[in-house]
Amino acid sequence: MLKFNSRAKTEFVQIMVSHNSIIHKARAGIPETHDKERATPRKTAGIDVVALFQAPIVPMRYHHLNGLSDALTGQFVAVLYGLREELRVRESAARFPHRFARGLRLTLKRRHSHYETRELYFPIALPWLLFSLRPRSVLASGTGIPSLIALIYCRVFGKRLVIYGEGTPFTERGITPFQWFLRRNVFARFAEGFLVVGSQSRRYVESLGVPAERIWVAPQSTDTVLFWRLAEQARLTQPRSSLQPPRLVYVGQLIRRKGIHLLIGIFGRLRQRWPGAELWLIGDGAERPSLERQVQESGLSSAVRFWGQIENERLPEMFAACDVFVFPSLEDTFAVVIPEAMAAGLPVVCNCGVGAVDDLIMPGRTGFVVDFTNSDNAVDAIRLCLAQATEMGKAARDLALSWDVSITVERTLMALGLQKKPK
Repeated sequence: MLKFNSRAKTEFVQIMVSHNSIIHKARAGIPETHDKERATPRKTAGIDVVALFQAPIVPMRYHHLNGLSDALTGQFVAVLYGLREELRVRESAARFPHRFARGLRLTLKRRHSHYETRELYFPIALPWLLFSLRPRSVLASGTGIPSLIALIYCRVFGKRLVIYGEGTPFTERGITPFQWFLRRNVFARFAEGFLVVGSQSRRYVESLGVPAERIWVAPQSTDTVLFWRLAEQARLTQPRSSLQPPRLVYVGQLIRRKGIHLLIGIFGRLRQRWPGAELWLIGDGAERPSLERQVQESGLSSAVRFWGQIENERLPEMFAACDVFVFPSLEDTFAVVIPEAMAAGLPVVCNCGVGAVDDLIMPGRTGFVVDFTNSDNAVDAIRLCLAQATEMGKAARDLALSWDVSITVERTLMALGLQKKPK
């Protein structure tokens, strides 16, 4: 099913009215951001790298783009595309030069997937921005229209294209035959490299026929060292006693795909063993009212706390106040919150549909991978984690600290041909 966004026509008129202005800015090298100090002036010879991502960008993406900007001083620009209201960055967190590419959006209904829709963006000003910036390499997220525009630019001008992919065999099973054809016969054939976030993403790209030497695994991570330090500071000021009732924590959207309704049922069974156990749900979403009713009807109102949306900077403190991180998502490409929780010293019980499980969850050492639709297995896994929370938490922290954003930046530079592989 294909339909236009409700404001698509209005957006189209606005964009076409301002189109000449956008083109003029692109040619002149005038940034879309008002921060002149962060703007990179146009250079006739071009710059090294343009990174193409959908706006608004998630918190962990700031670390990745900031790292690339630091490594490629004056030779890096991030181009962020989306609808007008989506084109924003947190200026306090963004050290990287950035431009905005407005456009239209189409919404596609997905089949055979817990992701209900797929969004396609048409950033009208993107070709002119690429021609203005003249990058020698383009890092493009996904295989949508913006990446196709980048591919055409790279083929015409003989530049290097690297596709940044997060999809796994599980999350991409609902794509259309045309999307499969485009990925296998166009992107897999003509892109110089693929940057993937984990082992499952690597297997998916290999299934498209891409040889191993054109694939780089760049962990989808954040500043895990910072999470570790802040969590340790929080534990020093407010230490948890082994005599306190166990506390589980979930962080993420409160939507159906995340499986919170399953977690609440499992937690109710866990309370039979630990009557004082608590569950913290951090995040917000469309399912919150129904989840609150489920909690009330289950008699768990005093044990389940809805925190709502909180700043990412507060997460280490919240993790330090808990014992086990639970992530029941039915389907996720990776879930960067998992290495964040592990860096803060928490073992993880994760659903089998999450992309991070192959790389970060070592059963019995850093956590457990279970099917949350099987409540018996999920309850047993949580009990085992609680019984060994300290030992497993240390193992989880050690592994997460080796999964730092500095590795992501290094692997990205390798994929872009700007840094050699270690021998």
